[in-house]
Amino acid sequence: METSSKDQNGVSKERRSVRRLEANLEVSFRIICGRTSRQTKSIPVSIKNLSVTGFCLATDMTMVEDLHVMAGSSGGADNTLEVRIRFPDQNEILIHGAACWYNLAESGALYRYKVGVRIKKISETDLALLKKFLRRNRKEMFYNSLLRIKWIERLLRGFLGRSLYLL
Repeated sequence: METSSKDQNGVSKERRSVRRLEANLEVSFRIICGRTSRQTKSIPVSIKNLSVTGFCLATDMTMVEDLHVMAGSSGGADNTLEVRIRFPDQNEILIHGAACWYNLAESGALYRYKVGVRIKKISETDLALLKKFLRRNRKEMFYNSLLRIKWIERLLRGFLGRSLYLL
């Protein structure tokens, strides 16, 4: 993936300025030609992670009706991705973005490609809905991780018969 680099010791560093939330949302996208404004049909895909600055699409195609997610059919002007995201609470948002990179998915994945998308345009209302979704789900993930830690602590305490802090 194009989101990390290695420091002088060979350790990967995250290059994103905003941390993404792991998600599995059903969405659809269409490609808008940067040169002619022609729009393709809408393609159902899913999102693997997202933030207020971008997201990763999981898809089986990077070309639709002779338009590629990255550039026009002749390699001309950059194309725009129009992405509709439906949240579990049935709110739907519309995002216009630009594909920054794409790679083959890992072996055994349910889709062929991962496409990194940077958000270029989103309405204030849709941005507020996106922030609300991210905030609510980050809190849930945090509390769930605390419950898992306490569960592990109780399990180990049961096996060891004493406080873990004495170890």
